[in-house]
Amino acid sequence: MKIPNLPLANITLSGSVSAPVAEKFNNAIDEFKENINPDLEKYKGMENAPIIPYEDPFKGRHTSNLELPSYFGMRHYKITSSAIDMRDPHKERTYQYGELTDVEDINAFLDQLERLEGEHKIMFEHLKPTKELLSLAEKMSDEELAQFAEFMVEISGVEFFQTQKSTVPDELITALNAMSEDELSSSIEAMSSILSQGEGYQKTASPVGADKYGRENAVLFSYQDGMELKAGYYANNAGNKLAKNFAKLLTDNKLNSEQLVEMNHHISQSSFEQSRGIVDMAGLVSKHMLDDMLSMLDEADKDNAQNIFSYLGQQVNYQAHRQYYQTDKGDFVVQQDDIASESDRRNLYENILSAHNEFGLGWINDALDEIEDTPAQIQKEVWQQLLEDKEATPDKFIKSDSLETWAGNNLASIELQFHAKQTMKIHEFNSELFLPEILSNLTFYASGNHKLANEADVKEVSPQN
Repeated sequence: MKIPNLPLANITLSGSVSAPVAEKFNNAIDEFKENINPDLEKYKGMENAPIIPYEDPFKGRHTSNLELPSYFGMRHYKITSSAIDMRDPHKERTYQYGELTDVEDINAFLDQLERLEGEHKIMFEHLKPTKELLSLAEKMSDEELAQFAEFMVEISGVEFFQTQKSTVPDELITALNAMSEDELSSSIEAMSSILSQGEGYQKTASPVGADKYGRENAVLFSYQDGMELKAGYYANNAGNKLAKNFAKLLTDNKLNSEQLVEMNHHISQSSFEQSRGIVDMAGLVSKHMLDDMLSMLDEADKDNAQNIFSYLGQQVNYQAHRQYYQTDKGDFVVQQDDIASESDRRNLYENILSAHNEFGLGWINDALDEIEDTPAQIQKEVWQQLLEDKEATPDKFIKSDSLETWAGNNLASIELQFHAKQTMKIHEFNSELFLPEILSNLTFYASGNHKLANEADVKEVSPQN
């Protein structure tokens, strides 16, 4: 017996069955047809229904088919659309791409994507599509757009030691959108230069050497509040930190149009170390001293290793705030400090700008000959004392060797006091360990941003009780 009119069933009964069984089976079929068949009726003939044409408003253009974001901490944006409503299949569908919902805006954004190739296209797909970003992208050349995408990815990733996600990337888009053509072009060029400088930068190798796993040959590392981990992270990611600091400087809108274009031009011609000093100084000094800074920047010799901005850049170099000491047994211990506070750095920078205005860059460079290899932590104190002494006793600074004489009379005591404080930190840290090291006398060996100290440069430090 064949059961008729059931689209999903074709059951054939063979053999003989008893009348009661056959009756029960027929009743079950009738009940099934009565309860289910009305719902199935609407599906009859769907295989022959007319095809509903779908018009792709983006003409087959879609973002890369990535399952996961390529850049840690960033989302890969794709176009999403509403589902087809089976009750009203001709109803117009809606689309969303980031914050864009208008088909014309999405197509315009896809136009920008088509200007990019390869990795740069994927980078741009990780930037949240907005009308503001669309407006900015349309102002850039193809090369500038690629450089911008690369820079945005660099500053948008997750940064450790930061409790909240940075708003600087979004603020940077707003700041760039408000710039003139010259400001925008020079800023993009400076961004590209900073990325290249960061890629080429390598932190100084440890002056005490390291094993095959990269662990320094030291028996003790002294630091406060997790500073060892923080300092190591920023030393290894110095290029990323500079890019973020530059982005923050642009969002602060501190420089006027002429100053910004000039600073960007200098950054594009500088080394990583110089750019690090330029960006930090520009971000900290008072607005009325920005022209003084740019004047000094005009005079500075970018091809000279002894560059005032390279020297100042050590103020934000965690390796420069790392001192190595040696015990009587020949073992090494390390003291890692945080970088100087913003107020201390501002004080140092403005003292040097005042000295430049009054005495010129030549005099500053002569002073650097005497002090630039001293620890980064004492530079504020050194310059403050130097300028106070010069103002109080100008007659002592007339001769050509005046700075050398001043350094001979003053630097040793400043450094000795500094190293005494450093070794005190080490001994206090060591005393709190479960198994303290036997350190005995500690002798200054080198700072982390310098190569091995010469034997003649090694300074003895009194042991701390």
